[in-house]
Amino acid sequence: MKRGKLGTRVCAVILLLVLLSMPALAAGKSFYVNANGVSLRSGPAKSYGLKRTMKRGTVVTVYDSKNGWSYVRYRKNANTTGTGWIYRKYLTSISPTKISTGRYTTIVNLRVRSSAEVKGNNVIGKLKRGSRVIVKKQLRSWAYVQFKGGFGWVGAKYLKKA
Repeated sequence: MKRGKLGTRVCAVILLLVLLSMPALAAGKSFYVNANGVSLRSGPAKSYGLKRTMKRGTVVTVYDSKNGWSYVRYRKNANTTGTGWIYRKYLTSISPTKISTGRYTTIVNLRVRSSAEVKGNNVIGKLKRGSRVIVKKQLRSWAYVQFKGGFGWVGAKYLKKA
């Protein structure tokens, strides 16, 4: 009798370990595709077939990761979903910001940059919270603005309509 109980316990422990090592499919985390034309592949490498390209702002749920790639599920339309692998650098947890041209106010202190990217040496000015700017155009999550000191790029999510 004791031998049977031990075998059952060992099987239960092994099953538990297997279940814990599997990705939690029901508890996936949502991300946004952060660029247009991002490849969705059938496997976690460039060598796998291209299933489709994804648009910026598409919401995906990540269920697994492997070698810098994320296995995702996305909504194709109201009734169907699709799955595939996206290179991790093309996913962000920050919702893409869409803003129109016009007058805005900064909601935090900001660095104004010479290009739409964070580089150590591209800061050309600073704006205090509440500064007024005019948005001229947007590139991804960046807004090209006119401010008292000239023109430059700031994070679009830190602006509110004036």
